[in-house]
Amino acid sequence: MKSKLLLGSGAVLVAALIFLAAAPEKKPDPAEAARLNNLGCAYMNQQLFEKGLKNFQDAAVLDPARVIEVARGVEGVRDVHRVRSRGVHHAVELDLHLQVGSEMSVRSAHALAREIEAQLRVKFPELSDVVIHIEPCPVVVGAAAPV
Repeated sequence: MKSKLLLGSGAVLVAALIFLAAAPEKKPDPAEAARLNNLGCAYMNQQLFEKGLKNFQDAAVLDPARVIEVARGVEGVRDVHRVRSRGVHHAVELDLHLQVGSEMSVRSAHALAREIEAQLRVKFPELSDVVIHIEPCPVVVGAAAPV
């Protein structure tokens, strides 16, 4: 984002220098200078608006598939779903639902959630908050007992 703003400011500066160099004997027209300034400001405003609009729309900041991949890589995880991230790129809030075996103790499930959170924070250092909802894996009637 900063690079786009610098590019916009730089483009205005270069245009002004070319304008002055093209006719050094001619006094710069204030209306032409104002038009150049307005073009640069319009570009920068558009960039800021687009960035702000993404935050306003509550668009996902992290790719849910990458989050699921990290979480499923931890032993004891049965499934991960309802992954939701929001915020800005330097301060992302993440919540997800984690399914564990119905025989797992609460203590073990919370230890598993802490391990997943630690791995997510390594993979995504922009995380400012992680909420993991622990759920027992649904038991299918007639299915073999979990191993």
